Amino acid sequence: MDYVHILKSILCESKIAQDILAKVLVLADYHQGNYFCKEIEYIERPFKNSLSCKIPLQIASSSADKRHGLKAIKITLLDFDNQKAKYWTIQQPPIYKMERLYKKFIQKHKSEYLRLKSPFIGLGKPHCIHFSKIGILCATNGFFTIYLDIANNYAYLGPEKFLDSVPYHYSKQGGLSPDGKRFYFVKWPLIDWAELIKGNRTTVECTIGFTDLQSFEEQKLLEFNYQDEIHEITCSPDEKHLVCGTFKQDFLCPYPRLPFALNKRGYRKAHHKGGIKLQSLVTINIKERNIWFTKIPYPTIGHFVFDPINPNYFYVSAHNLFYHQLTTYINGNGYIVKLRILDSHTEIVSTFGEAELYRVFQHDAFKYQNKVFIAVVSYCNVLYIIDSDTMQLYRKVPLGKKLILDFKYGCHMSSDDPDVCFTANASYDGRYIIVGNQKTFFAYDMEKDSLFSYRDVLPPNDGIGIGHTRSYNR
Repeated sequence: MDYVHILKSILCESKIAQDILAKVLVLADYHQGNYFCKEIEYIERPFKNSLSCKIPLQIASSSADKRHGLKAIKITLLDFDNQKAKYWTIQQPPIYKMERLYKKFIQKHKSEYLRLKSPFIGLGKPHCIHFSKIGILCATNGFFTIYLDIANNYAYLGPEKFLDSVPYHYSKQGGLSPDGKRFYFVKWPLIDWAELIKGNRTTVECTIGFTDLQSFEEQKLLEFNYQDEIHEITCSPDEKHLVCGTFKQDFLCPYPRLPFALNKRGYRKAHHKGGIKLQSLVTINIKERNIWFTKIPYPTIGHFVFDPINPNYFYVSAHNLFYHQLTTYINGNGYIVKLRILDSHTEIVSTFGEAELYRVFQHDAFKYQNKVFIAVVSYCNVLYIIDSDTMQLYRKVPLGKKLILDFKYGCHMSSDDPDVCFTANASYDGRYIIVGNQKTFFAYDMEKDSLFSYRDVLPPNDGIGIGHTRSYNR
């Protein structure tokens, strides 16, 4: 059974299936003869204004390129130390199969899927860019990864064998090995996902493996049964462990089929009656190739960051949100959970929560003056700096426009405001935290307790910011 038959069999039963169909069809066109992009537009520009403050940090990000009608990806590498920006534009390949099946199977079902006419950006956009030590930028989205060799301006699309008899989903964020030569992932068969939606399965068969960033070949580590929608896998600094978790949102009480605006009272009733089922994260011992599970007491497991000093400690974000009727809803407060890896089990050490901490976008653990802090940005457009020893608030820095949440009907319908900062990366010396929104970046100085904008410093960018950013080998 190939990928088209799998998805057609459940197309009328699930809106998610229509979404997935478009993504897979993009892949089908990419892999006509295995897509390699050699004609990449490369531009290097200095910052418009030179600053006396040179920050030891490079950040990789992605955007939709407006000059090409949103049909290309712009990958950006900002060098805050040498004060220059590098841009690579990768064109969208032809999507003939997607166009045909779009018209035949999707368009007649739901008019809102007209947005799938530009699936490479609308759905195939990178969720995150990882910057390897060996000069490879890995742009991932859960279905394929663009590997960009920045020294040779050459892009390769993986996995090479997606159109084999068993197509797979992939984790939206991978994890680099400490030496930057391996890119870890989790994948699970598309057919298992289809059977899960139909109710014929309760778990999917997951494979943990890695891509060799020199040969671009995949290698398998182990297999295990787990939930689908694995959002991220992260490697410990000593490469002894991997951690991953599902982003799955199963309701204890189903929410209405109608959109929020048409049945607000129904949403409030479902919220008070149920909520989101709790999930477990996975810890993997790489050498022994064994795994164990740890239940997180807050909904919607998000991202993982390891402690820069002690590789047995890591910090996970619990988003407490859900995706329903093509919209993201905030269900309640988000949290940062500190965990410790022991022999064959992982324990929760402590938790950070705040009254205005909702929908954690990104967090980063960093060392500054021999202490470990955690930088967190969230929906209310505030930078939280947490003392990792006590898991208490160290500083709280407003980042401009503040969003007001309304929980009158149990949950808040989240928006993607371009002024809200959704990325946070600490400089290599820990003094600065670079945060960014869809328009520009800001730098917070830990020493001076001050915030300054790069709005008039960065060179002009024709892109629309999307996805998470990552610094060197993170």
